[in-house]
Amino acid sequence: MNRHITLCSRIVFYNLLALLLFGKSTLAQSDEYRDVGECTITNNQAHDKSLFSVFPNGANGCQFEEEIGHNSDTYRLRFDVGNNKNNSHIQVIDNQGRNHTVAIDDFIGISTSVTVSLLPLYDQHRPSLLINYVTYGNGFNNCTVNNMVVFDQNIPSGKIRVSADTLNIAEIQNNNPHSFNACFEFEDITDNGVLEALALDGRFGYQFSSGVGSAAPRRVMRFTNNELQDITHQHLPYLRQQAQSLWNLVLERSNEGNFEYFGYMGAYAGVKSLLGEYQEAKSLIQRRMDIDNSRNRYFGDDFITDLEAFLLSNNYGLR
Repeated sequence: MNRHITLCSRIVFYNLLALLLFGKSTLAQSDEYRDVGECTITNNQAHDKSLFSVFPNGANGCQFEEEIGHNSDTYRLRFDVGNNKNNSHIQVIDNQGRNHTVAIDDFIGISTSVTVSLLPLYDQHRPSLLINYVTYGNGFNNCTVNNMVVFDQNIPSGKIRVSADTLNIAEIQNNNPHSFNACFEFEDITDNGVLEALALDGRFGYQFSSGVGSAAPRRVMRFTNNELQDITHQHLPYLRQQAQSLWNLVLERSNEGNFEYFGYMGAYAGVKSLLGEYQEAKSLIQRRMDIDNSRNRYFGDDFITDLEAFLLSNNYGLR
């Protein structure tokens, strides 16, 4: 069940942008979206496991209700959202009658959406409700804000709102503990029917290269009753696969004579650090720079010095 819900959201967003700017879109030729007030609501089920996304396109926004569920687990969602609208929120009533409010921290234009999904985050037979809102940007890290709230019967309170300050993947933005400068995707990497959350560490973006030359380690997370927990160290084969892929990208750039590969080297060193193999990565990186005579291509004073300072400041070890 390898599904990538963020890819669908990006496709939908760029289609909507084309519709708003040019008056036509691939979505406009189908029944995959509808307008409610000053919102566009897309039907995502043809693309992946997410159900629908809401794109406010005006200050008044929209107010509407949706009832979704799987077998006996039913949720009633009441939306009241708009661009830069005070107190944008979603009211969620679960099948136990509990009333939850999901506050929307920032709706700053057509680049922001709310995606609603039913995903197996705890039990493959009883999917959880995920409300995920993202503000898209340009460059290395397209998901500049990614807030998540999960509803599930396994959670004592009925819901978890994921907090950035409990995870080692992003700087906390504007004193908002729920705002991630990191992209998330959801995959079943253990092949047990339950999805893991894969988080791209957004702090690596633009540290050692331009956006197009940036890369980052992808951390493995799982949902518990209280939080989203980093379990990357339990998935060493996944880390080794990442490290090999990143180093292959370094070699590709080297073979092409394109030595803007320091972003890939930085991500590679980060992954090897998670494996406890940083010194091995350092030696390989130094040899590659010597072979390519690329030290003077780095925009800083010294790549290794900057890399090690960055890794240490972000809780990546140098063993």
